[in-house]
Amino acid sequence: VVKLASDIHGRGEKIPPDLNKAINRILESYPLTPEYKTFLMERQGELLVRMANDPVLQKAEAEWDTYRDYQKIRALQHAVNLHAEIFGCSPAHINTVDIPPVPLPNGRGHSVTYGNYLWRQPNARMNLNVNEHAGVLEHFYQALNTVMHEQQHRFQDYLAKEVEWKGLKPDHPLYHQARFFSAGSYVYVTHEQNQDHYQNNPLERDSFAFGNGVAFFIALANNQQRQEYFRRMEAIHEYPRGTEIDLTRGFDKLPWAHHPPMPEPEGY
Repeated sequence: VVKLASDIHGRGEKIPPDLNKAINRILESYPLTPEYKTFLMERQGELLVRMANDPVLQKAEAEWDTYRDYQKIRALQHAVNLHAEIFGCSPAHINTVDIPPVPLPNGRGHSVTYGNYLWRQPNARMNLNVNEHAGVLEHFYQALNTVMHEQQHRFQDYLAKEVEWKGLKPDHPLYHQARFFSAGSYVYVTHEQNQDHYQNNPLERDSFAFGNGVAFFIALANNQQRQEYFRRMEAIHEYPRGTEIDLTRGFDKLPWAHHPPMPEPEGY
């Protein structure tokens, strides 16, 4: 099923309904494992503290509106490098692309490409859209969210390669998650191809939650709010299913153009 779906998507064709249902069942069977959630909590917590106290990112946050694009990219690459250092993989190099918004059918607004990660390349790379009408670089927190999302894909790619090429052993705590990420990459589809598959893929569930969570934490107003955020993260980690905890509720005076999407509990 995985190979068939990969071939069909590679040809840009629409998959038959029965195969569509089979892929959904496959995706739903790829959880974020308890061992991975524990690893993620520890490393993400370390990253959040490092980023919140990092002078390069503090300066970028304060002076973002005065930065030129090359300065913004340099600061974002610094954030990506911090992630890579803490998570134990190489960083993805930020490659800029210029992709204008695409009108949606029936005049229902525009589709905007923020960025994407290039899987299974010899040198890890992400694309970041710098088109002025797309507005990805306009707000510091949205730009940070985007590169953290794509760098999290880099870490997923690293785990997938470890299990596929280097023989990650079954007794390794991240072995099963690496296998899920590997399989998920072969049934990966874009938002335009199939909305359900895109949202259900463990790769996207993990990356959306991670990017949203990091950017929102950095935007919090003070240390008291950040301590409360850590407490909510721990609560989601302890009760990952059947618990509706809105990490954004009750935080005042956030310097957002808009609140970010709520990170899904499965992401922690």
